[in-house]
Amino acid sequence: VVHYGLPNSKTKFGNRLACMFDYFLDRTSSVKPEIEPVSQIILTNKCADRAQSLYEILQRCPADYSPQLETFLRGYKMGVEKDPRKSLCPFMKAFGTCSNHEKCKHRHVVIAEQDLKTGEVSHNTLPSSGEVKIKIKHVENASRFYC
Repeated sequence: VVHYGLPNSKTKFGNRLACMFDYFLDRTSSVKPEIEPVSQIILTNKCADRAQSLYEILQRCPADYSPQLETFLRGYKMGVEKDPRKSLCPFMKAFGTCSNHEKCKHRHVVIAEQDLKTGEVSHNTLPSSGEVKIKIKHVENASRFYC
C-alpha cells in the first residue's frame, strides 16, 4: 500500500491497511504468509501535524522507518515552537516546564518581543521586580487553590 499523505483520522488510516490484513504475521501460528505486506508512506508539509502520531505508532511496533522522519519532525517542531501565533504554554508560565511537552499544542519557547513586554499595560506585562501578595479564598487540594 502506498500512502500519499496521512488522513485526518487514525480510523481512516487503519482502513487503508485493511487490504493487507490477510498477510499480517500471526505470531500464534507456525505458518508464515507467502507475501509480506509493505506499506510506504509519502509525507508532505501538509500532513506534518499528523506525522508525530505516525512516528509514535512506528516506535511501538517493529517497523522500519527512515531517519529522515526524525529530521522532518525535529524541523516541524522547531517551526511550531517559534510560531508567534501560538500562545505560550500555560504550564510553562505556571511551573516553568510542561508535563506533556510532546502532545501539547502550545509554544514552549519564550519569544521576547511577545512574551516579555515591559513598560506597557497589557495582559502580557510581566513585572521585572517587586512583591506580589495574594489572598487565598478557597483551597480545593494541596495544588489547587483560588485567590
